Amino acid sequence: MKVKAATGLRVPKEDNPARYIDDKTFVDVPDSAYYRRLLQSGDLQSKPASRTGRTDNTVAEMDTEDKTA
Repeated sequence: MKVKAATGLRVPKEDNPARYIDDKTFVDVPDSAYYRRLLQSGDLQSKPASRTGRTDNTVAEMDTEDKTA
């Protein structure tokens, strides 16, 4: 997952506490309890999911099916 620190913060990396995640650039980190706790507390922010390759017409297509059968 891709994360960055909340504005004005630097967050230590799980595998090397001497290195930090800053609030400038998203970095790829493992989906671990450490990073999930930081996300939940607001110290980290996750990158919004990309819509590339995803179709948003799926629900609309399902709603237009003939339901009289």
